[in-house]
Amino acid sequence: MIELSVVIPSRDAGPRLARCLEALAKQEDVDGRFEVIVVDDGSSPAVDPALRAPGDRFSVQVVRRDVPGGVAVGRNAGWRLANGRVCLFLDDDIVVDPRLIANHLAAHATPDPVAGIGRLTTHVEPHADWLMQRFAELWNEDVAVLDAGRSPRAVNCYGGNLSVPTAILRELDGFDETFPRSEDVELGARLVERGVRLAYVPGANEHREHKTGRQVLAGARANGRQATRLVEAHPWLLEQTELGTYAIWGQRHLAARRLLSRLRVRPELLLPIASLLGRGRAARSALVLLLHLAYWAGVRDATKRPEFDAMTDGTAILLYHGFGPAGSPPSRFVTPIDRFEAQLGALLRRGHRPLRLSEYVEHRRAHRFPPARSFVVTIDDAYAEIESLVAPVLRRLGVPATIFVVEAAIGAQNDWDTEGPLAGRPILDVEALERLRADGSELAPHSSRHPRLAGLPAPALADEVAGATARLGARLGTLLPAFAYPYGSADPAARAAVTGAGLLGLGIDEGLACPASPADYLPRIEVHGGDSPARVALAARIGGTRQLLRR
Repeated sequence: MIELSVVIPSRDAGPRLARCLEALAKQEDVDGRFEVIVVDDGSSPAVDPALRAPGDRFSVQVVRRDVPGGVAVGRNAGWRLANGRVCLFLDDDIVVDPRLIANHLAAHATPDPVAGIGRLTTHVEPHADWLMQRFAELWNEDVAVLDAGRSPRAVNCYGGNLSVPTAILRELDGFDETFPRSEDVELGARLVERGVRLAYVPGANEHREHKTGRQVLAGARANGRQATRLVEAHPWLLEQTELGTYAIWGQRHLAARRLLSRLRVRPELLLPIASLLGRGRAARSALVLLLHLAYWAGVRDATKRPEFDAMTDGTAILLYHGFGPAGSPPSRFVTPIDRFEAQLGALLRRGHRPLRLSEYVEHRRAHRFPPARSFVVTIDDAYAEIESLVAPVLRRLGVPATIFVVEAAIGAQNDWDTEGPLAGRPILDVEALERLRADGSELAPHSSRHPRLAGLPAPALADEVAGATARLGARLGTLLPAFAYPYGSADPAARAAVTGAGLLGLGIDEGLACPASPADYLPRIEVHGGDSPARVALAARIGGTRQLLRR
C-alpha cells in the first residue's frame, strides 16, 4: 500500500536525477510503501517517460511540462497526482539516507498534523570556488544548530527535503506559484498558521551543490527582492527572516555594511579580495558580509527609500543611571546634566527621532519596523535627581524616557552598591514617580531588591520578577510591560521568568534593537558620563562603540 509519494521537480538534471533515484532504491523497511513522481519541467532532452526505478524497487511516474514553470509549479503538479497520504518533496540533486522515507513516515505517525523538515547538509566538490566552499560550511553550521535540538521554524522549511500530509496540501492548495523564490518558506508559514507542527527529521541526506559563488550571490539578491512580499503576506515572519536582522550583527560588520551599501559596491567586485582570506573566522565574516550586501541590494530594488531606511536601521535603546549637576565630574554611571543635554541634542541635530519604549513595544508586537534613526532613553534605578535635573531637559528637548524602578527601594536609597558614586544614592518616592509619569515618563520594573538574577532559586526569582512587578503596579498603577535586568544578569531561568510574567526583557549588551533581537533580552547601549556627543551619535548608528574600539 502506498503511504508516501516522493515528488521530484527536475530540469536538465541528467546524472543528478539518476543518482537521486539510485539512493531511493536503497531505502530500508519501506518496500511497497512509496512511489516516485518526477515532474520534468521542460528538460532538454526530456526525461524518459518510461523511466523505471533501479531494480524496479518502486513505481515511477513521469509528468512532462513542455514550458518550464519553476519548482512551485512542478511540486504542485506532482502532489496533485499523489497516491500517498504524505508527500515528500525532494530536489533532484539530493543523495538521500537509506532511512529517509522510514524517518519521514515515523514523523507522521501521530494523530496531529506534522510537516517533516528533513536534515540536509550541503556538499561541494574540492574544485568549487571560495565562496561556494565557505557557503557550504555556513549552511552546515545551521544544520548543526537543528541537530543540537533547536526547534525548526518556518524559515527552515526547505523544499529540497520536506514532507507534508497530502490532505493539508489539498486544503492549502499547495505552493503559491506566484512566488518565484522562497515558495517553501511561504508554505511553511501557512502550515504554521494552520496549526501544523514542524518536526525535524534526522538522516544523512546530502545536497550536491553545483552552483558558483556568483550564482549564490545572484540568488541572495533575488531572495532580497522577494523578502518584503513574503513578510507582507505573513508579518510574523519578520522576526525569523533576514529582513528583520539588519542591525543584529556586530559593530564592525554593521559599519562596513553601511559604508559599502552607501557606495553601492557590488559584492561580486569584492569576491577576489575576500577569497584571499582562505578559511577561518575572517573568511566567514567576509562571506556573511557579501551575502548580506547581495540580499539587501535586492531588498533595495523592491522597496521605496523610506521603507528601506527603516528596514536597514535599528532602534538605539540608550541606558543611563545617575546624573550630576552641570560641570560635575563624569563617571561611568553618573552623567553631568549638561553633558546629557549635549548628547541628546547631538542625536536630534543628526535626524534621530525620540521614541517612547511603549511605542517600540507596539511596533514590535505589530511586526512593524520603527521609524529610521529612532532612539529610546531608559534610566535604571530611579534616582532622585531625575525629577530636578533630568525632567526639565527631557521636557525642553521633547524626549520621553522610561524609568526602571527598584520596587523595594522606592523612597529609600541604593543599598545594593557598597562603593562607588551610586552607593547610598537617594531613590525617588511614589509621589515623585507619579509626577514624572504625569510629565510624560514611563515606569517599569527593575526587580525588587536589585540582585543578580542569574542563579537565583526559583522562589526568589519569582519574587524579584513577577512579585516585584505586581507590588509595583499596586503602588504606581499601570506599568510598561518591560523589565530591566539588574546588572544585565540573566540566565535561561531568569529570561523565562520575565517572559512568563508577560514582560519584554532589557539587558546591557550593546547593539541596536531590531525585529530579530530576542524579546527576553533586548540590547541597550550604556552611555557613560564622559562620552562625547559625537560618540553617542555614532553609537546610535552602529549599536555602540565599545566593541568597535576593542582590540
